[in-house]
Amino acid sequence: MYGKALSIPDNMIYSWFELVTDVTIEKLAELKTRIPNDPRNTKHELAWDLTRMYHGGDAADAARAHFEQTVIKKEIPDDIPEIRLTVGSHGLIGVIRDHGLAPSGGEARRLVQQGGVSIDGETVVDPNHDLVVIADASIILKVGKRRYARIVS
Repeated sequence: MYGKALSIPDNMIYSWFELVTDVTIEKLAELKTRIPNDPRNTKHELAWDLTRMYHGGDAADAARAHFEQTVIKKEIPDDIPEIRLTVGSHGLIGVIRDHGLAPSGGEARRLVQQGGVSIDGETVVDPNHDLVVIADASIILKVGKRRYARIVS
């Protein structure tokens, strides 16, 4: 929700505040003058307000922190899912598909071929790549811009 709100066009920020948030009339007047000078931060405020309205203040704070960490700073999130695989070789496409990181094998293949998959920070473009799982080691798998998984044995 937070990220989706940030994707609206700048010329829609005021309308969204006016129509879908619970900000006061006084705040709307202040926003009208601030939006043209600072659309980025104002849009973050809109995203926070919308997330707070539906999920609460703590969730809005967490969403902003997560967005800043993963999208702005391009860091790996702290709470990525863990996938347990047996020690040995596993087809990358199958791992991506079977663990819900892509909706189908075809989509997984397309992501790999277009450079949208990385293993421990290294881009993989070979759809026949094998993911080698070693005992007591972990692998960070990134699929697309925002899907991560920690592979462990």
